[in-house]
Amino acid sequence: MEVKESAVIQLELKYCERCGGLFLRRRGVGEVYCEGCADQIAEFRPLRKARSWPRLPVNRDGSGLFVVNKKTGTEGGNA
Repeated sequence: MEVKESAVIQLELKYCERCGGLFLRRRGVGEVYCEGCADQIAEFRPLRKARSWPRLPVNRDGSGLFVVNKKTGTEGGNA
């Protein structure tokens, strides 16, 4: 009897990262949760908001509102 290569599915044994149970997954697939945990997580997983990095306010013309004044002298300051 000859086995066709397309009929062979390679599986690997994996621990569920939520419940610790063992399950089989297709080789090369990045599943980390068993089927039961994946269903539960999908129900309760909140949607992620896009991260907004803090930015300095600017004028409508694009120039900055804050100007840094640098002293060019090497005078001593108040201690």
